[in-house]
Amino acid sequence: PEGPCVLVQSRSRPDLSRLQSIDSYLASEPQSKELTPSFRVGQKLQFRLRANPTVKRDGRRLGLYAVEEQEQWLERKARAGGFRVLFVRTRREEKLSSTTGERQAVFAAARFDGVLVVIDPDLLVKTIESGIGSAKGFGFGLLSVAPVR
Repeated sequence: PEGPCVLVQSRSRPDLSRLQSIDSYLASEPQSKELTPSFRVGQKLQFRLRANPTVKRDGRRLGLYAVEEQEQWLERKARAGGFRVLFVRTRREEKLSSTTGERQAVFAAARFDGVLVVIDPDLLVKTIESGIGSAKGFGFGLLSVAPVR
């Protein structure tokens, strides 16, 4: 289909009735499927992650913009998330900004595509469920995995 495609990952089935009630808002009927992932130690998976790589310094969250820093951030998140990155292609994306009243937030954006190996299957499932990094409410942090082809 033409136009944007929205992927929603949720622990419960999303209620899209309000969107469906708006005439011609959705290009097609929403599709959904239940996913109960299970992994094994040593399994290799392709992954994609659009993230907001940041560090906290002096109580402030600071964006990481250099590709090397972003990849180091990903390595830390991988260790904490039950996997190890075998290969990654990092693409710096345009900064995303959001304004609320007089306050403006700017988010560093990076897209990581690569191959990972599962270290802790249960922890990886939790990581997929909860996402990685900050600014999840702004569309960051969704880790998608698929079998290696």
